Amino acid sequence: MSAAGRKWPPPDSTPPHRIRSPLNNAGDEPLIERKGARTALLTTRGFRDILELAREQLYDIYDLFAPPPEPLIDRPLRLEINERVDANGTVLITPDQQSIDAAVSTLRAANVESVAVVFLHAYQNRTMSAQSPRSAPLCRTSRSRSSDIAPIAGEYERTSTTAADAFTKPLVQRWLSASWSSRSPNPVSRPRST
Repeated sequence: MSAAGRKWPPPDSTPPHRIRSPLNNAGDEPLIERKGARTALLTTRGFRDILELAREQLYDIYDLFAPPPEPLIDRPLRLEINERVDANGTVLITPDQQSIDAAVSTLRAANVESVAVVFLHAYQNRTMSAQSPRSAPLCRTSRSRSSDIAPIAGEYERTSTTAADAFTKPLVQRWLSASWSSRSPNPVSRPRST
């Protein structure tokens, strides 16, 4: 019995199925090998270089001349949208439809598979990032919004996390679809003994 006095699981429910999978490999390998989806970034005007600026920390503290890792998203695919939300979530500038239309045409011409949407202070006001992809109809394009992926303060952390999600999401979705369609009639698996 649960704390609310109901039986768990409900008597009419079917048992959950488990699929054993190396999902961490499906998501980690594209990041490590830099073989993810062709990804773009939609961000607030003035913040397109946040992936390169990072936290201005040394990548390797023992090698002062070590180059930092390349961003997952190339600079030409980091597009700015004219919009602004302050730290309290108040909309200062609504997304400019002209900048959205220009971004959409660039994304279509670049044959982008996935889009990361990271607007300044989106963790305080999710409506802005929710409006932009809806007003940007991109067929067969995966979308990752920072307000859903990492609703935290810290522009670099939100941007890099959302970029990584967008970079790997189409590959993981394809892998899961293939795994699900090729599963056996009885997908319940036992834990592997080591």
